[in-house]
Amino acid sequence: MQATVVPVTLPDGQKAQLIIPQKRDSHPVYVRDQEGMHPVALQDRNVSRDQFVRSNPTVVERRAEPQHKNKRSWEKEALIIGGGAGAGAGIGAIAGGKKGAAIGGASGGVAGLLYDLATRNK
Repeated sequence: MQATVVPVTLPDGQKAQLIIPQKRDSHPVYVRDQEGMHPVALQDRNVSRDQFVRSNPTVVERRAEPQHKNKRSWEKEALIIGGGAGAGAGIGAIAGGKKGAAIGGASGGVAGLLYDLATRNK
């Protein structure tokens, strides 16, 4: 990773380094100390890279990073709904021909949508 490294002293007197990656990812800054490398939450996320380096940054507090929600992708949601519609159409076709396939596909799609909505946040 190409980055700018800024030496800092933590509030407890320990030496550490702020790592500022050249390419922005989910975290603009990391701190590296004896425990490893950890993401940093900035008070002002709009500050430029150069302004941050020149500001003589200090670490104010250390706390655990909030957990990120695992959001289901739209592709997976489409597969759930489409799978329900396909299964319903197949069963409907066996039971009632073309008209049964249409009714089964519609009801299977609705069932897939309901399942997706019910399990989305788990």
